[in-house]
Amino acid sequence: MTASTTLLISIVDDEALARDGTRELVESFGYRAITFESAQHFLASSALAETTCMITDVQMPGLSGLELQEVLRSQGNYMPIIVITAYPNEKHRTRALENGAIGFLGKPFHDRSLMECLIAAINLRSAQDSFHGIAPWQLVDALPAAIYVTDSKGYIRISTTRLPRFGADGRRFTAINGVGLGDFIGWTAR
Repeated sequence: MTASTTLLISIVDDEALARDGTRELVESFGYRAITFESAQHFLASSALAETTCMITDVQMPGLSGLELQEVLRSQGNYMPIIVITAYPNEKHRTRALENGAIGFLGKPFHDRSLMECLIAAINLRSAQDSFHGIAPWQLVDALPAAIYVTDSKGYIRISTTRLPRFGADGRRFTAINGVGLGDFIGWTAR
């Protein structure tokens, strides 16, 4: 099967132009996309169970994108999430990434940045599906190398080479979401 028949990307954004533009971009990458004008509409939809990755805006009426992310996590749903915003700031970026977001992108974002985030999200979702019921941070032992690395602005930088299993000090890489590894925001081998 092709990516377009198997992977669904849900886009949650209250701004119609941004929502439709993001949908068109995601579809141009070959994925199926569905849009929602609010977090509440997404949570009430049947697409929730089928979603491979969610792209959500931060500032929306009702539940914000960051609150939506937290609701999903509290329900045990660890789908990969990409957070987008027209008003990027360090507080929102930190909150999104600490809650497991794959990426944090300021609008307007580069097509390539979104594509890199989607690739990382799909890789993570594939690993989650292989280890059904395991939270993302529990996958550290199961993955052979980093899935992704972000720069200081939250842009995904895919690692095309395997990372060493041990740091210069001889300790195993075990950090998740930046703890102890600077800008590292992905999974590492132990």
